[in-house]
Amino acid sequence: MPEAIACASDSTAIGVQHALSAEGIQVPSDVAVTGFDDIPLARHLTPGLTTVHQPIQRLGRVAVEALLARVKGVACAREVVLPTRLVVRASCGCEPGALQALSSWQSEGGTLVEQRR
Repeated sequence: MPEAIACASDSTAIGVQHALSAEGIQVPSDVAVTGFDDIPLARHLTPGLTTVHQPIQRLGRVAVEALLARVKGVACAREVVLPTRLVVRASCGCEPGALQALSSWQSEGGTLVEQRR
């Protein structure tokens, strides 16, 4: 059994939590589960789903703007990076205050790097 399962979406993570529970495997004491999207349901699960919040409405707006630009023949960015935010809830099994411990870390090119103060 893995220590953790990181899912590409909250919907997948919800299915994983359900399947684990059906097999008598407890989240997070037996295995941690995380998702990605921060859909509204994520906060109402038991245990609450740890996830990465992404700005869904902004993502949709940027996608439509890019599509309309392409239709009009206007050049648009080939890559757009939108901000994300870690939302720690009970499904990861993190100790209270774990997020504060990450405050000295910063992402650089997809890698977490400790920032010296």
